Amino acid sequence: MTKLCLVNPPITMAQRYGPLSCAGSLLPPLNIALLAAVAREAGHEVSLLDAEAMRWSVGETVERVLALSPDLLGVTATTTSVVAAGTLLEEVRRREPGIRTCLGGVHVSSRAAETMARFPSVDICAVGEAEVSLLELLGAVASGEDAAQVPGLVVRRGTELIQSGRRPPLTAEELNRLPWPAWDLLPDLARTYRPAMHSFRRLPCTSLVTSRGCPGRCTFCDRTVSGTSVRGFSADYLLGMVRHLVERYGIREIIFHDDNFVTLRSRLVEFCGRLIDEGPRLSWSCTARIDMVSPETLTLMRRAGCWQIAYGIESGSQAILDAVHKGISLEQIRRAVAWTVEAGIEPRGFFVIGLPGETRETLRQTREFLMSLPLGDFQMSIFAPHPGTEVTAGLHGLTGGASQWERGGGWLVTYIPEGLTGADLLATQRQCMRDFYLRPGTVLRYARRLAGAPGAWVPLCRAAAQLARNRVQA
Repeated sequence: MTKLCLVNPPITMAQRYGPLSCAGSLLPPLNIALLAAVAREAGHEVSLLDAEAMRWSVGETVERVLALSPDLLGVTATTTSVVAAGTLLEEVRRREPGIRTCLGGVHVSSRAAETMARFPSVDICAVGEAEVSLLELLGAVASGEDAAQVPGLVVRRGTELIQSGRRPPLTAEELNRLPWPAWDLLPDLARTYRPAMHSFRRLPCTSLVTSRGCPGRCTFCDRTVSGTSVRGFSADYLLGMVRHLVERYGIREIIFHDDNFVTLRSRLVEFCGRLIDEGPRLSWSCTARIDMVSPETLTLMRRAGCWQIAYGIESGSQAILDAVHKGISLEQIRRAVAWTVEAGIEPRGFFVIGLPGETRETLRQTREFLMSLPLGDFQMSIFAPHPGTEVTAGLHGLTGGASQWERGGGWLVTYIPEGLTGADLLATQRQCMRDFYLRPGTVLRYARRLAGAPGAWVPLCRAAAQLARNRVQA
C-alpha cells in the first residue's frame, strides 16, 4: 500500500479570473477526485487537499502535505495554475527532500519537458488520461521499481527526462468500470463550491464531466489529453452518479461540463427519458455544439429538466470562424439559438475575441452579432495562446514560456493581433458586457432567477461592484 496525497494547488480567484474574480466559479476538482477514488479502490491510502477551495496559502498547504507524510505527492494544474503548483512543489521539496512528486493535468500533457525544466522539484509528469498510469506508478513506488517503465509518464533521472510513451485513452467500457469521484474526500460539496452567477438557478449546485474527447477541430482548443474520439459514461452510470449526488449531498442542480454533452445522441436520449420516467427531479445545464442539436432533442432535454445550454459561438465574423476551423456558419448559430428558445431552454453563448486575424471590423461584427441573438447569457473571454493548441504553434513572436502561463485564463491580454491594441480588446469586452447586461430584459431575468436562489444575492452584488470598478479604472 502506498500513501498518496493529491492536491489542487493554492491559487486565488484573482489569479484565475483577474478583474472578474467575484464573478468567477469555484467548482470541485473532479479530475483528482476521480484519481483519488481509483487509488482508494485499489487499496492505497489516499488524502485529497483542495487548497484553492479552502483558500490556503502555499505555506498552509505545505504544512498539511507534510503532516500527511505521503509516499507520493500528486498535484494537478491547468496552464493558469501551473506556476502555483510548481511553487508548492518547490517548497515541499525544500522542506522534505524525500517526498516523491508528480504533476499532472492538461498543461503538462503538452508541456511536460518545459515544465520540468522550470520546476526541478517535479520528479514525474503524468501525461494524458492518468487513471491507469497512476495505479501503476503507485505500484512502482511501493515496490521500488523504475517508474520510467510505466506508460504515460515523463520521469526525471538526474539531468535526463525519460519519456515512457503515450498511453491510449480509456475506452467507453473502461470508463464505465471506474468508481465515482471521491466527493467525500473534498470539502463539503454543497457549501464550499459554487458556480458562476450566470450558470445556475438552484442551490446547492455542482458539476459533472461525463465524457471525454471532442469531435471539433477548433484550432484554439487543446486536445492532447482526450483527443477527438468521444467516449462517455453510460446513461445508467450517469444516473447512478446523479442520484447519489441528490440523495447524499442534497444537490438540486447539475452543470454538465463535458466538451459537448449532446455528442453521444443515444445516451442523451436514454438519459433524458429515464430522468423523465424515474427521476430524480432536478434542473441541469450543459454545453453543446451548434450543429449537433435539433428541435426534437431540445424539446426532450427541456422535459428532462434542462434549463440552459452553453454554445461555443466564438465570433460574429464568418472569416474568423472559418480561420479557426469552427465548422459552423452564422446562419447555423441563429437557427440553433432560435430552436433553443422555442424549446423553453435558455441559450448561453461563449465568445472569444482577439484570435489571430481579429480586426476592429471583426470586433464590431461580433458585438453586433451578440446583441442580435436572443441569448439569456454570454461569456466573452480574450484569446490566450495555450500550449498544445494548433493556433499557438502557428503564431510568431511568442516565447511560450512560463511568464505567460499565469495570465492564460482568458481574462487578461496575453496576445494582441496585428493592427489592434490590448486596449481595443478590453474595451470591446467591457462594452459588450455593459450593452448586454444593462438591458431591462436581462436585469429582470436575473431578478427572477435570484428569487429562486436568495443565497446568491451577496456574490452577485460583489460581482456587479467589481465589474463597475473595473470599468471605471480601465
